[in-house]
Amino acid sequence: MRYACLLLPLLIVLVLAFSLNRYVDLSYSAAQASGRSSEFAAAAQQSGSTLGEVRKTRVVIALVKGPTAQPSQEAEEACLTAVLTACTALGSSGCYSQQYSSQAACQGCFADAKGKYIKHKHNYILPLKRAIPVLQHLGWTHIQVVNVEEPASVPALQQAELIIAFARIVVGYDTDAANALLARYPAARFVAIDTIDWATLYDVMDSAVDNARILAVWKHSILNPIERNNGPLDTQSGAVHMAYIRGFPVRMRDPPLSPVVLQKMAAMTSHVFAFRYPLDYSGKVQYARFAGFFRRDPSLWNPKPLQERTFDVAFVGKMSYKYSPEIGQHRTLAALAVKRLKRKHPHLQVHLGSSFDLPDYLALLLDTKVFISPYGMGEWSYKDFEAIMCGCVLIKPLPKRITAYPNIYEEGCSVIGVNASFIDLEPAVLQALSDPVASAGIVTAGQEMLRTYSDVEHYAHDVDRALVQYLTAS
Repeated sequence: MRYACLLLPLLIVLVLAFSLNRYVDLSYSAAQASGRSSEFAAAAQQSGSTLGEVRKTRVVIALVKGPTAQPSQEAEEACLTAVLTACTALGSSGCYSQQYSSQAACQGCFADAKGKYIKHKHNYILPLKRAIPVLQHLGWTHIQVVNVEEPASVPALQQAELIIAFARIVVGYDTDAANALLARYPAARFVAIDTIDWATLYDVMDSAVDNARILAVWKHSILNPIERNNGPLDTQSGAVHMAYIRGFPVRMRDPPLSPVVLQKMAAMTSHVFAFRYPLDYSGKVQYARFAGFFRRDPSLWNPKPLQERTFDVAFVGKMSYKYSPEIGQHRTLAALAVKRLKRKHPHLQVHLGSSFDLPDYLALLLDTKVFISPYGMGEWSYKDFEAIMCGCVLIKPLPKRITAYPNIYEEGCSVIGVNASFIDLEPAVLQALSDPVASAGIVTAGQEMLRTYSDVEHYAHDVDRALVQYLTAS
């Protein structure tokens, strides 16, 4: 497995080179994202006329914030360059795009016209707006984006045959259910985008997802195998990953989700797009500082090789979670494991901290060989992407139990896995440090996944394949 993964970046490049306008050739990426390769293959065997008819479906992407127009690539490049040039104070208090939204180079470039910070939850849907030109080229000639907060969106939503929107407004689980899109537009089918942090299906959606008009639920990560959604679950949150921590009460989902409902879940959204397209999130430096990684520009991004880095191991994160004692205990176990490692191997350069200002945190990642990223409110963390982009070997608890888009959690390929209690952290770290060739391959595999799957054309092909599958089956 280790040496096979060293070839992954080359395989990704070859797939991209031969996949344009070929329906089957991108099945690796979409199947990986959803875990349902046989269904994608079946959809690919439909005749050209059938595919053409399916792609004539009237699709509406329903935003809840910001303008629906997309600025040109040239305008975005000019704005991002202006932000990066003007933004020299990288500290947490000094560099947010509101300061630059009035610059001439940035007019019309922010997802929020006023330059206000777009919350990270919009990472799940804004990439679809970017994908529209590619989807139209593939034959989706009746696809459009609307802002559901604007009255002008109503006619398009009334005529839509498929609506892609946040799950909370599709089923109304945090609002009046009578005003949910599912109730207001009874002729439409839906792809519901779940924005909850964890890979488990949010249990308030259980009954709604059983509705045949909800064709799919897209998440940034899903459980592997998907049947884990039925339990054991953390009693309070309903999240599976919090139930991995011993000593806390658990429950089973009652009633359990049916196989039909379980198969509706797919990993088809991602936070990686915030780093690739930071202007969608108001150019916040948390994302924009990684522009050089995606541009492959050594003047902006030229990290040191692993063997030249100062810190062998690093862990940064808060220990106390007010609403989740399970996660607090989990992170404390990680910190204790790091301390034991340092005591037993005093020659190792170890960093253990609770927080950092942005420039110091980035400098640490760029000077660290192995980075430990425990769970937060979800299995996934921004630190996972940040560590990989900075060239660290990522260590993650139980990565085999989740599938993400892109699936950076392939154990032994793009991540090293450990137990949720971190009892096996020592051998995992020592193995990574003792085999620099394999470790460099893990880093490269993860980086190429992030670059490839954040490309809007690649994403559009995966979306195309998924929508064809859903609509053909329904």
